[in-house]
Amino acid sequence: MEALEQRLYAIEEAVGTLQPGRQSLHSDIASLRDELKSLKMDLVLKAPAEKLRELHKDPPIEDTLSTDEKLFLIQYHRPLIDKHIEELVEMERLSQIVFDSDALVKIPDDSVLDDMKKNMEGLKEELKLAHDETINFLIEQSKTLKETTDAWIQVKNLARPKPNV
Repeated sequence: MEALEQRLYAIEEAVGTLQPGRQSLHSDIASLRDELKSLKMDLVLKAPAEKLRELHKDPPIEDTLSTDEKLFLIQYHRPLIDKHIEELVEMERLSQIVFDSDALVKIPDDSVLDDMKKNMEGLKEELKLAHDETINFLIEQSKTLKETTDAWIQVKNLARPKPNV
């Protein structure tokens, strides 16, 4: 009903008969039915929506053109058809170049790729362990260096002559 109301509103607005104090939709439809009955056109509101949609559809072009008209259209569009044929032939030629190339032929099977992936995972774990060991080594060396530096500063302070006051 809302769609019908919107349609009716759009029609009234386009025609210029939109009333400032509009009545309810039901009274508009009732008055519309009465007006259609008086014109002996009351079948319009009784038609199923599906049949109305079919009336608005354009018939397929095959049903509306004669054989001569169809042939004329084919001949008229022949240059475009020829251009599409040339493009398809070129596409076929280029795809053969790509699909027959050595680079595409050398692509390994899924099993080889899976093995490589497993090897990479193993290498990743080994690198992670090596990274962690390196970090730990550097931390230990920095601690040792700090202890050595602190000890050196203490020895230096002890070896420094004390001023006589």
